[in-house]
Amino acid sequence: MSVETNPPWEVQPYDGWASLEDARPPRTTWVDALDMDDETLLGYLQSAYEQCVEFAPALADDVVTIPARYVQAQVMQA
Repeated sequence: MSVETNPPWEVQPYDGWASLEDARPPRTTWVDALDMDDETLLGYLQSAYEQCVEFAPALADDVVTIPARYVQAQVMQA
């Protein structure tokens, strides 16, 4: 399986919950993320973040730490 290294989208400044390290093993089992350049992976994470924000339950305004399940959901969606 080849991994696209030049995404067909413009990567916006990243503002999601999951970091590059969160998306790559050993923190996850997403082994394809190891072969992606940072810009491509950030593009996937940004898209997944926007989808999770749209469909996940809203966090309370006073939440300081993002729940681990939200980070995991973002990585799984990417």
